[in-house]
Amino acid sequence: MAADSLTIELCSPKTAPFKLTTNEVVIPGSEGMMTILPGHTLVLTTLKSGVLTVQQGEKKTFFAVHGGFAEIANDRISVLADQLEQAENIDKARAEAAKARAEERLAKVGPDTNVQRTEAALARALARLETHKCKK
Repeated sequence: MAADSLTIELCSPKTAPFKLTTNEVVIPGSEGMMTILPGHTLVLTTLKSGVLTVQQGEKKTFFAVHGGFAEIANDRISVLADQLEQAENIDKARAEAAKARAEERLAKVGPDTNVQRTEAALARALARLETHKCKK
C-alpha cells in the first residue's frame, strides 16, 4: 500500500463489513473527534455515537456509528462498532421520531425512566440525523 493512503475496515454485528482505501478518516472517539491521516501513530480508542467520515480523494462516505472500538496501526483502521449505518440507509423520519420520543421521555423523567438508556437513544438519533444530513 502506498504511504499516502489508509485502509479502513468497518464492521458491526448487524451489517456487512466495509473495506475502503482512503486518504483521511474522521472518527467520533470517546474523547472527541479524531482525524486520521497516513502515518498516524498507534491508537486504540472507544467510540461514541457520531458521524464517521471516510474521504477518498474528493468523495466522502458517511456512517453513523454508535459505540464500539477503533484501532489505528500501520496505516490500517479497524472499526468494531456496536451499530453502524451508512448515510444512504438511514430513514430520516424514523430517526426524527426516535429523537422526539427520547426528548419527551427526558422532559418527563419518572421513576420508571432509565435516563442513561434514554440519553443513549437520543445520541443515536442525533447521530443518524447528522449523518443523513451529510449524504449527497
